[in-house]
Amino acid sequence: ALPSAAARSSTKSPAPAPAPQQHPSSAAASSVSAPVAAPQQPVSSSAAALPAKPPLRREELASMPVSFTAGAAASGSSSSCEVGPVRRILCYGDSLTAGFASNGTQFEPYGRTMAERLAAAGAACEVAVCGLSGKTAHEMVATSSTSLADIVGNRGKGLRRALEEEGPFDLVLIMAGTNDMGHGAKLDVILQDLQRLHSICHERGVPTAVLAPPPAPTAGAAREAARRQFVAELRALARGMRGAVAFVDPADLVPAGAPGLWERDGLHFTPAG
Repeated sequence: ALPSAAARSSTKSPAPAPAPQQHPSSAAASSVSAPVAAPQQPVSSSAAALPAKPPLRREELASMPVSFTAGAAASGSSSSCEVGPVRRILCYGDSLTAGFASNGTQFEPYGRTMAERLAAAGAACEVAVCGLSGKTAHEMVATSSTSLADIVGNRGKGLRRALEEEGPFDLVLIMAGTNDMGHGAKLDVILQDLQRLHSICHERGVPTAVLAPPPAPTAGAAREAARRQFVAELRALARGMRGAVAFVDPADLVPAGAPGLWERDGLHFTPAG
């Protein structure tokens, strides 16, 4: 089990829109609390059913990170002896992290559902989400100390800045690279940029989970073959990063052929997905 962020450090470091081609600095973007929702259509029948809530509006993610709390963290309970410490998690990435859906009129960040799933399993948590629609891993590296605006007009802190101003965190999940692939970036360059993003966390003692770019169901066999090659190389990279504690290929959880889980653009998950 990971030690809580509070245990590692008691202070913070100083400090409708067009569908992105899944290819969304200014004054500080403060965390904003929002209701927690469950998937409208669980992928696994074994998962406990949770009441569905409406997806978020774009303006609810206007200034990121946005935080979702569940369990004792949501109730304000301070009885850590009964529920354990509140775990703080940051989900960082592009529109797939933001949960871009319905051509940018709705958003369902996976972090919102994750917060409630963890709470249902007995883990009180706060999950912060920063999903920058249309942005590449390369752009995320370049703006890690500042902030950036995405293609739907939302703004988010760079990763380094988010860690310094919003931390400490127990874990950071990073899912990026899809837009780089869409722009034709070389796979080795994308890998280097992803490694840099994870290193920003590892240098601060924060472990990371590596989330690979998911399939694009309508993009064709050649794109999927390139993605699978990239996933294999990213998995190997993750094994070599001491601070990486998990690797996930979203295709294992949300298959490309799963009905009702993919948007019409063939690139983004539906709120259920």
